[in-house]
Amino acid sequence: MSLEDEPSNRVRWLGAALILLALAALIWQASEAGRVDEPPPPAVVEAEAPEARPSLNEMLASVNTAKLGVLAASASAWGAPGASAAGQDEVEVCGMGRVKVDASGEPVNSELITQASEKASQAALDRLLPQMSGSSDELTRSAALLLQMEAPESRDALARMALTTQSPDVYLFALRACARGRDSGVCRMLSADQLARLDPNNIFPWLEVATDARARGDTAALAEAMYRASLSNRADVQWGKLTGIAMARLPTDTPEFERWALAVRLIGTEAAFSMPYFVVSQYCSVTDVRDSNRQQICSAVAEVLSSKGTNLMDLGFGTTIGQRAGWPAERVAALREEHDALSQVSSSITTDAARPLSCAALQKLARYAVDLGRYGELGVTRRALKQSPDNVASLARRYREATIKRIADSASGPASATSQ
Repeated sequence: MSLEDEPSNRVRWLGAALILLALAALIWQASEAGRVDEPPPPAVVEAEAPEARPSLNEMLASVNTAKLGVLAASASAWGAPGASAAGQDEVEVCGMGRVKVDASGEPVNSELITQASEKASQAALDRLLPQMSGSSDELTRSAALLLQMEAPESRDALARMALTTQSPDVYLFALRACARGRDSGVCRMLSADQLARLDPNNIFPWLEVATDARARGDTAALAEAMYRASLSNRADVQWGKLTGIAMARLPTDTPEFERWALAVRLIGTEAAFSMPYFVVSQYCSVTDVRDSNRQQICSAVAEVLSSKGTNLMDLGFGTTIGQRAGWPAERVAALREEHDALSQVSSSITTDAARPLSCAALQKLARYAVDLGRYGELGVTRRALKQSPDNVASLARRYREATIKRIADSASGPASATSQ
């Protein structure tokens, strides 16, 4: 995803689309697929049993709802200010003052807000990149190059940095920058195997190795990588790391609107990075886990993801695989309950439903973006859950009810619009 694309338009589209049931499934499949533009070999696809694919319920239960929710909630601010519900015809927009809205709550001139967001995020980035590029910290410099990954010279510079680094984070940044050009330039010299050597106790490098092995049809290497994944004692895909690094280095006097606009832009960029979950879904299909050896490996992988993960997709997806591997129904239900409660809590961390574009609301997302890099998504949401006056069961119930309502509303709203 290019940072030169129209970030506000992209995020606004995501916010509208992600509430659709069918599109949520497609997004999940795309994020699972590892490298979206590198489909698995036909022979592998033909060998899969029909039941090997995760069900729609599994996709929705496993999807990183907090990650997508941040984008959707931030984007919904453009189209649902909420001021008109109280009979008002204006809404507060931080840094812009009062903005006119129509009877439905839509800004009369939404393009003005969109353009302001684009300019604000670019202005913040223009000031930030030179500071990050000149840092003495290798990871900060690599983050700056990743933010410029659409430029071949930046991508190659990051790949060259990776060739000599001992930091798995730097190497991962380089692999992400090279995701769509692994066979060109310096990117050809990078490999998932080296990432696994740098970070051997983390499950995700081994899942990257497994993804590459599956893509080239090497079943022995695939099995070995999945076995090594099952022995891992960490699960850190580093989602939010880039956002956290950048947001923490913004000058303290950065205007709130710029800070918010950049946070949305960065989170949207990270949401586009592919994650190696699909290889687990395929290796641990409903059919394949009937084999006792495969079942043990898949159960161990699920254990690492669900108990050591750093984001909600790890928790949800690990639970799904654990269910396939024969985990007790009570354990699966408890993990689902936690997942849904955390997903519900996440919305309160990042948005203010009453005043979605007020300065106070924008500060919430900016703070979340910084904390994301420090504590990880699960760290942030679990801390908020502990501080919530509501219990897990009630939060999970509200999340499921809201999800059902969004799905129902989409049938007569966004779904109709997108089909036209």
